[in-house]
Amino acid sequence: MAGGEERIGQRIAALRKIRRMTQRQVATQANISLSLLQKVEAGSRAATPVLVAAVAPVLRVSSRELYGQPFVMDQSHTAIPRLHASLARFDVLIPPMRPPRRAYSQLKAETDEVNRLRQAGNYTQLGERVPPLLDEIGPLIQGAVGVERERLGHLLALLYFAAHSLA
Repeated sequence: MAGGEERIGQRIAALRKIRRMTQRQVATQANISLSLLQKVEAGSRAATPVLVAAVAPVLRVSSRELYGQPFVMDQSHTAIPRLHASLARFDVLIPPMRPPRRAYSQLKAETDEVNRLRQAGNYTQLGERVPPLLDEIGPLIQGAVGVERERLGHLLALLYFAAHSLA
């Protein structure tokens, strides 16, 4: 994990202790899971902008203070318009994709990699990879039946979860 992410977790832990709060108290008041807060403080999970925005008021500081100076915005936010467009297209009937269509194993491998990026908190790469996969799998699932539809549906669910992590 990047050094900046570890420092944010350290700042959260230090401020929490100064405020004489437990991790459970901060997590409850910030409406985040205790385990996520523990991982962020330990430096094993990235502190997302959403988490920082939720924790900052509980600790009575600004988000800028948690990020430190100078304030640098993560570039993952640039993917939001493309992600929004990909999600909006899903319920529009799109003709099935014409060849070349990638094999399910390739789609699954790329979706698994997206899931690893999500777990690692690599939101910039996540934002680059999720929309094209949604654009590819969305039309495929519309024409799929049986087991193929179930398998593609599982990939689509994982991609939606990854998209949710970006929001």
